[in-house]
Amino acid sequence: MQTDYYTNGIDIISIIKKQRSSYLVKDAKEHTLILSNLNGYRLLGDNRSIKDWYKDSKKYLKQHPLAAFLAGLGVFFGLTSF
Repeated sequence: MQTDYYTNGIDIISIIKKQRSSYLVKDAKEHTLILSNLNGYRLLGDNRSIKDWYKDSKKYLKQHPLAAFLAGLGVFFGLTSF
């Protein structure tokens, strides 16, 4: 059985089991996670252009502005804490 790997630009995951309303996945550090959907992830080896992937990410951020704001704060405080 061939395993498909997905990425969101930072993490790489593989699907262990597709459940009724979620996915049981394993990340690169061998942690298992349950994801409700694969929004924001793309299949590794997918030949879509980076512009299409960027448009999908932009649409996700418009739908979830609080998540984008909190991620921006996390990056800001992560870069400014020495």
